[in-house]
Amino acid sequence: YSGLKEYLQPFWKHDDMILNLGCGNSRMAQEMFEDGFERIISIDFSANVVKIMNDKCRHKRDEFKYVKMDARQLEFEEDTKFDCVIDKATLDCIFCGEGSVNNVKKTLKEIYLHGPLMLHGLKVPLKIYLVLILQYQDHLLYLLLMTML
Repeated sequence: YSGLKEYLQPFWKHDDMILNLGCGNSRMAQEMFEDGFERIISIDFSANVVKIMNDKCRHKRDEFKYVKMDARQLEFEEDTKFDCVIDKATLDCIFCGEGSVNNVKKTLKEIYLHGPLMLHGLKVPLKIYLVLILQYQDHLLYLLLMTML
């Protein structure tokens, strides 16, 4: 987080609702919490990782939690909306698996379902969708742009 902080500050506010997609055992959400971001829901498909991270962070607020969930099928209530989404190599991992293009498209559609905010009856897009990827950048950028259209 410390390496990204200066780039995020212009876009994110401390009261933003943040989805941390495919969190693993990363300390990023914890470091963000310590910096004043208290509304972070981190998801991962590994029950073991989610349990370990929840045990480490159980003293934090209700809106800071780790949840077992598949990014391809988000199980939030329909009215749950996020201002920002962090993706630290999750799309990279999905893109490497079987059925990769369809699974990436599913994931992006799920994110956008919970991303737009309603403001005076108009949809306002996510403030930022931070994607940190290691490989396949050209393909993912294309899929991101196609999903947004």
